[in-house]
Amino acid sequence: MKLPLSRYLSLVSYCFLTFSWSLTSTLAAPTDYNRLIVSLVQEFEHRGVYGAYRSDLSGEQRFKDLLAVVDGMNAALSQDGSGRLVIKDKKLGSHCFCSSSTYAIFLQLISKLERSGGVRINPELNRELLDIGSSEDVIYGKRDGVGIFGRWNANGPGVAVLFHELGIGENFQDPRQALPGDFLKIFWNDEIGKKERGHLVIFLKHSPDFKKTLVWSANQKNQDGSSGNGTMWVENTRIRRAIFSRLTHPEKQLVDGKR
Repeated sequence: MKLPLSRYLSLVSYCFLTFSWSLTSTLAAPTDYNRLIVSLVQEFEHRGVYGAYRSDLSGEQRFKDLLAVVDGMNAALSQDGSGRLVIKDKKLGSHCFCSSSTYAIFLQLISKLERSGGVRINPELNRELLDIGSSEDVIYGKRDGVGIFGRWNANGPGVAVLFHELGIGENFQDPRQALPGDFLKIFWNDEIGKKERGHLVIFLKHSPDFKKTLVWSANQKNQDGSSGNGTMWVENTRIRRAIFSRLTHPEKQLVDGKR
């Protein structure tokens, strides 16, 4: 699934233009997918350390933790003899970042659905799902918007673009419609692209006063003080823009391969 950068950017613009419609639209009735995502989060064994750019180091060493994340993904993700997805948490390595951890949950969901018969096994599509790219190409931006993980990992509403293009889910902005297990892209500033500051997480719940949001992802600092995969509360005043993506129909494109 190779997507030229110009096409990716046009899809980003399209998604932002159509999200205003989503605010008043009626979402599809929730399915068990959200509950399954939450259960996978609770069972996720990999903790890791949050992989960040190391400004305290020099040269290529500044990227070593980020490169380690992608190397771990490539080591942990594979297919078995029948073409099914195989995700081994313990091989994800020493580090993680938000898009790597949320993507691992997404792949675990598809793998579980394959085993239960919820979706048919599609070896060709699974190869695309597993085509992460080399650590250098991913971290230096050559894979942004290219392939499935390239969308997931890219700046902007990458997951929303992917869900829209594959037709496997719905995107919306109204936090009152959020359900535990929704994917959520948080923007800390108003930029898109190089100057963007954002975070890709899985929504768990709002605080009773609706002033904070509990999320799971690879975080710099979790609510228990640790770094890596875990939960943290986000003050809603910090969020400049939020885009939720809900998986509703994985069978649409994760079966027949019509992409």
